Amino acid sequence: MSNALTIKEIPFAGVNLKVIAGHPEHDILFIAKQVADTAGLKNGSHAISRFTKQGGKSETFLKISDLQTNYHEMIDSVVDGWKVKPTSYLFTESQTYNMLLRGHALQSEAFRKWVTEEVSLLS
Repeated sequence: MSNALTIKEIPFAGVNLKVIAGHPEHDILFIAKQVADTAGLKNGSHAISRFTKQGGKSETFLKISDLQTNYHEMIDSVVDGWKVKPTSYLFTESQTYNMLLRGHALQSEAFRKWVTEEVSLLS
């Protein structure tokens, strides 16, 4: 794994979402729980669990523990107010969009619009 991993902030609805950049296989990785909570999903942990189980064997889901040991410690120190553990899921852009497209919370619509119209411009 590369040592070039960095955390960037992307502002959304008054929250700075933390994304991980520099992974050798993915442009950015979202912290799934932060995305679910910010998007207004009632039970973000349940939504993530259901989504990862539905992906089954056809899709790989990364966790913080899949990154370098010292890197998940860095994430713990910079993600203010969000419970990020070594077992926390990291979602690719595609996985993030797929999870949010299934959400029905009012904030999910604003989040989907933001992701599809603004985040793609940051790349």
